[in-house]
Amino acid sequence: MITFIKTLIIKNKSLIIYLLCSVIAALIESVIGWTLLHLLSLHITIINTMAILFGAVVHYFLTSIFVFKVKRNVTSAGIYFVSFGMGILLQNVVIWLFYDFVLVSATGGLRFAISKGASLAIPFLVVYWVRKKLNERYARKEKCKDE
Repeated sequence: MITFIKTLIIKNKSLIIYLLCSVIAALIESVIGWTLLHLLSLHITIINTMAILFGAVVHYFLTSIFVFKVKRNVTSAGIYFVSFGMGILLQNVVIWLFYDFVLVSATGGLRFAISKGASLAIPFLVVYWVRKKLNERYARKEKCKDE
């Protein structure tokens, strides 16, 4: 069993690091949002949008360095932010499909929880895969220190 887990971790190392970068960016985004909420007298949606954008920039740098290992330039930023927009759209489509069609017989709280979970998990995997493929094809890789 331990060998299986080790193999699974090694096989999915970049996805695991991507998940860790996402958690770090989400934590930073939350701290920024909370701080801005207490410093500025703006509506929560404006503050949340500012925090999301800041978190996205942090996530871009973290994943560019530790996951995809690409140069931070217009191409890699373009890939990131186009896929970011695609991810938001996909999250909304998934939560709508699950909430209004797939789970119509579930109770309200459970219906929302499962729909929200699906809207986080499915786009997370899709956006990771899209970024991975686009970066492999179009972005310039960083040179290793020993090259």
